[in-house]
Amino acid sequence: MFSHRFFCFIALVLFLSFSAYAEKKFRVQLESGAVWQQLNDVKIAPNSGSLVEFDKFNKGPFFHYRLEGFYNLNRRHALRVVYAPLSLSVSKVLGESVNFNGTGFNSIDPLNIDYKFNSYRVGYLYRLLDGEKSSLQVGLTIKVRDAKIEFSQNSLNSKYDNVGVVPLLYLAYQLRLDSLWSVFSDVDFAAAPQGRATDFTIKLRRKLNDRFEAGLGYRTLEGGADNDKVYSFSWFHYVAADLSARF
Repeated sequence: MFSHRFFCFIALVLFLSFSAYAEKKFRVQLESGAVWQQLNDVKIAPNSGSLVEFDKFNKGPFFHYRLEGFYNLNRRHALRVVYAPLSLSVSKVLGESVNFNGTGFNSIDPLNIDYKFNSYRVGYLYRLLDGEKSSLQVGLTIKVRDAKIEFSQNSLNSKYDNVGVVPLLYLAYQLRLDSLWSVFSDVDFAAAPQGRATDFTIKLRRKLNDRFEAGLGYRTLEGGADNDKVYSFSWFHYVAADLSARF
């Protein structure tokens, strides 16, 4: 169902990579680390389903990674692409029966939940401030959300898939401490009556040489939706390390 979007996304990344390689304006960044869930509540359907707080099944840590690419059109304007998958599986005997997406699950056998929240983003950035010590970028991100929650127990199985497009505002700030060290922070965010989304990070970064840079810091991902089809809110905390290269 989502494979064509994935291949289009990869094609875009490759196109930007090759274009930027020729002009040496491309930066690619790989991030990885551990993620914990502080909140993960779901109720489907909101008027008939059971509220399940499956962050209490297992807080983590779970493994995560993400890939980001940046292409500087010139000193002020840039493009950004992000591939940020997230998946986890938890299991627990609840001690009470639950209803999820029209299917009932008993109270005595382990309830297995597979959770997926993959994010594909394309954005435009404008450098509002470009000083000797600090820089500030603002922009707009178009996010494609590929989400799935699946409940299973013995031979029973029920899942809820959701693919949607969400516009986000983007801010990025960097403070240079000296010739090698800097503090970097950025955020994608949006809020509406039907739901909200925030992806915020702050990192300490070190320049390794003219091409490579490494970072270590904290990321948080929070948001959800409350409408006539789904009630779902989550909050994750990350310890994230990254390595970036410029071409």
